[in-house]
Amino acid sequence: HNEYIEFYPVINNYKRKNLKVLLSKVEALVPYRYLYKMRGINIILYQSQRSKIFVFESEVELKTVDDYLNHNCPNIDKNFTNIHVHTDLWSKGLITNYDYLLYLNIMASRSFSDLSQYPVFPWVITNYEDQEDFDISEEKNYRDLSKPIGALNREKLAKFTEKYLNDKTNYSTNEPPYLYPIHYSSPLIIMFYLNRKLPRFQLQT
Repeated sequence: HNEYIEFYPVINNYKRKNLKVLLSKVEALVPYRYLYKMRGINIILYQSQRSKIFVFESEVELKTVDDYLNHNCPNIDKNFTNIHVHTDLWSKGLITNYDYLLYLNIMASRSFSDLSQYPVFPWVITNYEDQEDFDISEEKNYRDLSKPIGALNREKLAKFTEKYLNDKTNYSTNEPPYLYPIHYSSPLIIMFYLNRKLPRFQLQT
């Protein structure tokens, strides 16, 4: 249709509903990586709290839809996927820290609609004691961003390093050596924290 595009979900559509997206409301089209494959598309809509993510069975289907939308959506922001433009806006104080970090998450194929790739925000502050007299210019109040979270605690890092070197010495093809045993963002971790926000949705036995 020349005014909207209509999607019919193949799975998880028990209500048998389809989704219509007005072409004039599309602000940007961002490639989306799902299950380590770039077979999805994130459709950003003007004045919308959430975007629409669609994953296709093949790259051919993805390219067909992407080409169609790029040629038929009249109001696409050509600068949306230009990270340098948004970094410049952020450095000049024209967009907030939250909006800039959320934008970076979008460009990194992260979404509130995907538990396996939920948005992540950096842990920056280390001083939670001086709540009333917090000096934003004091360097000691901030985390060392040159190191990952797992390297901030020397004792823990030493244990991780010792295990890694031991596993590397006794390398097995079944389990390559690794430094950190868990990922900072996984579906299980995200569900744990979301349950704390909405405990009534937690499964009970």
